[in-house]
Amino acid sequence: MINRPTMGVPLVEELKNLVQKPLAEGEKIPIPLRLFASLLSISVEDRCSQDDLSTLFTLGEFPFHLVLVLAAVRDPAPESHTQYDFISFLDKNICHILELLEPSGRMIRNSYEEPMQMIFPTFNFMVNGLCLFQGEEKGPDTMKDPWEELINKLTWTYRPAPYTFGYYCYGSRMTLTAITAPKSNEEKPGLEDIVTIDLRRRKDRIANICHLINLSALLHPLASLMAPPTSH
Repeated sequence: MINRPTMGVPLVEELKNLVQKPLAEGEKIPIPLRLFASLLSISVEDRCSQDDLSTLFTLGEFPFHLVLVLAAVRDPAPESHTQYDFISFLDKNICHILELLEPSGRMIRNSYEEPMQMIFPTFNFMVNGLCLFQGEEKGPDTMKDPWEELINKLTWTYRPAPYTFGYYCYGSRMTLTAITAPKSNEEKPGLEDIVTIDLRRRKDRIANICHLINLSALLHPLASLMAPPTSH
């Protein structure tokens, strides 16, 4: 588990600043100097500086139960263009990180095959039986809108919570978003985008982990606002 403070539920308008807030030193992951140096990159296409690494890492003895964080930072995106080829890459950068941050959570990844894709979001992360984080993924060359599917597949059962969290991806291009409560039972939920990054870049994969660390501190406060699933 990665250290992060607990907090209340902020307004949706405050999420951009909160999620992108720099980590405190106590929230960063210690790694030895040799490992830190191995993650630097001077490549023009994928530059990753000491400053980039220092947003997530600090020098120290590495906690080996966080080895999946290193895999997310180190391993590049696939070169192919189908959504199937991105599954393991996105799991590495989203699912595995969430599971480290919230060990009590449970990931459900639905099949890409019909009819499952017509009904359920591609990715769901459950905490206390509540789906607090959902995602839709498409290949980089798709004509479909993953953000639209994210809204259309969701039935809002989270009142009085003002929002839950989600993401949508075109290949490696990921937008972290708040899924906001509909104004009436007849309307669909809304989306309030928080930040967009390209996971092809190592510094953006690092930024994404920092974003998820900040976001994860809100999962239990959000769940506490919602009725238990058995009472829906």
